[in-house]
This record gives sequence, structure tokens and C-alpha cells, in this order.
Amino acid sequence: AYLQLEDAPAGANVEQRPAGGDRVALHWNVSLAYPPLDDEDGGTGLIHVSNELYSFTLGRDPPDGIPAWERAVPQLCLNQRCSIRVEPVRAFGEDGAPPLIPPHEPLIFDLELAGWESPMGGIVGTVPPRGDAAAAADDFDVIDVSEKA
Repeated sequence: AYLQLEDAPAGANVEQRPAGGDRVALHWNVSLAYPPLDDEDGGTGLIHVSNELYSFTLGRDPPDGIPAWERAVPQLCLNQRCSIRVEPVRAFGEDGAPPLIPPHEPLIFDLELAGWESPMGGIVGTVPPRGDAAAAADDFDVIDVSEKA
């Protein structure tokens, strides 16, 4: 996996980061690492933009979230963004997640840490109530982010 961290937002507490056992909440997008040239979205390979926060607990075995996220998220402070290029085994596995993600497909995830909740109590940022973890698979929207900031 390849991780590219953006600079922490201005005024962010860069010492405060989520740890194992914390329930984290993310905004996320996923793109094909090698989009087909005739891709409908103009070659960006973008296949999902989250409309809702996705939350999972860091450090569970097996992981609640995408395995590559387990290593990236603890490096983020509140509202920090990162991009991760991952091989299939660290994302949805060799089988993919048809029909959106083909088998054996490397992916690029763009993540933004919206917040986390510690098992000891306390919430940092925004964390959805339990049970509202993610949008359903049929609620996916595809938009063009080729000119994102």
C-alpha cells in the first residue's frame, strides 16, 4: 500500500489521533487505480463517493473496515485527509465487490477523518450513532472529482 498524507488542517491538534479500540468515522471515496480509457466518468476511475460517514472500530480481528485503513487512520488527526493506493488483498480481496469493484483490482481510497469515539468515553469530531455505519451498496453516487481542491 502507498499512503500519501495531506498536511494537517490549520489549528489541528496533531498530537491527538485515534488508537486501537476507538470507533472512527470517515468520509471516503474509492477509485480504480488503473481506470479504463473509455471510462464513463472521463478516465478518473471514480466509482464511489460516500454521502454518509462510515464508522468502524480500529484494531478488531478480523478488521471491521478495509484492511489498509487500519494502518492509515491512526496516522490522521481530526479532519486530515489521505490517499491510499492498495492492492486487492488489502481492500476488498481478490474477488472484488461486484458489480462496482472488479476482481483483482487495485484501488485508490481518499479518506478524511471526521472523528472518533474512545471506549473510555469521549468523542472527538463527528461520529454517527451506532447502527448508522455506512450507506447501503445501492445508495452509491458517482460524481466527477477531477478538479477537487
